[in-house]
Amino acid sequence: MSHISPELQAFFTSYLVGQRDASPHTISSYRDTWKLRLTYVQEQAGITPTAVDFTNLPSKTITAILQHLEQDRGNSPATRNSRLA
Repeated sequence: MSHISPELQAFFTSYLVGQRDASPHTISSYRDTWKLRLTYVQEQAGITPTAVDFTNLPSKTITAILQHLEQDRGNSPATRNSRLA
C-alpha cells in the first residue's frame, strides 16, 4: 500500500462520510477526480495507482492534469476547476 492509499481511505471514510456527512454525489465526484488523477499519472509516468505517492503529484503534475481535462477531454473550465477543488 502506498502512502497515498491510507490517506485517501481516511479522506473518504472518516472525513467525507463520518465528519462531513457528504452526499453520495459529492463522494462520487471526489472518487472520479482521484480516478482521473491516478489514471493520468499511470499513463504519463508509468506509475501504477497502487504505487502512487504524494511525491508523484507535484504542482506541475496537477497543472498538467487540469490542462488534460480541459484540452483533451473537453471539460469546461468550471468542471476543470471542480476537479481541482
